[in-house]
Amino acid sequence: MFTTVLQMNLKDGDRRYFLPQDLWVAILDRFVLSNCSSIGFSGIEGTADVSKIECFSDWQPHYVGCGNVSMSWQNVYSKQVIRESQFGLFEYSKELHDRMCKVENEAWRVYDEHYPADELYFFHGDQILLLAAPFERSVLFCELNDRQRENLVRVDNRIAPNLRRIGAWKIFSEVIDYSVNEVTSVFPGKNASSQMRRYEKHPARNSG
Repeated sequence: MFTTVLQMNLKDGDRRYFLPQDLWVAILDRFVLSNCSSIGFSGIEGTADVSKIECFSDWQPHYVGCGNVSMSWQNVYSKQVIRESQFGLFEYSKELHDRMCKVENEAWRVYDEHYPADELYFFHGDQILLLAAPFERSVLFCELNDRQRENLVRVDNRIAPNLRRIGAWKIFSEVIDYSVNEVTSVFPGKNASSQMRRYEKHPARNSG
C-alpha cells in the first residue's frame, strides 16, 4: 500500500501552493470519479448542513451515513500525534462531481460563507482514499494499491514529481450506514459517537 502527499512547490523556494485548478479538476475527473463512492466535508454532519454549501443550495446529494477517520503518526519531534474526524458522507454521484468541478479549489474554508468546509474526505467503500485540505495546500492519498497509484500518476505529468512518500502512519476509517443500522469498519471498536478531536494541524504539514 502506498500513502503519499501531493504538494506543489515553487522552484528555489519552500513555499507550497495548492494544486492549480486545472490539475485539481483533472484529478477529480480522471481519478476520483472512477475510484470514489462517497465524500464528506469537515463540519457538515448531514442533510440539514449540506445545503450551506453553495453548489448544493438548489440540489441535495444523497446522504449515505456517517464517516470516521483516525490517523496517527510521529511528528518532527518524534511525538505520537493522533487525529480523529467525524462527518456526514454523501454519495459521489456524477451530478455531485460536476458541481464540485466548478468550485475553485481554494474556496473551501471553514469560515467561508459559501463553502464552509476546509477538508474534503473522499471514500472508496468504507476506506478513506484521499483527503484534500486546500488551506494546508496538500492532498493526502491514503493506502493506494499499485493500480490506483499507476492511475493517479497517469492523470497529469505534474503529479509524479510532486508526490512525497510518507511512512510510519496508521490510517483507519469506518462508515456507518444508518439505512441498515450496520457498521462497516476497518478498526473495530471505534465509537461512532465520538467527537472530532484535533491534536495537531493536518499531517501533511507536520510530518517529516
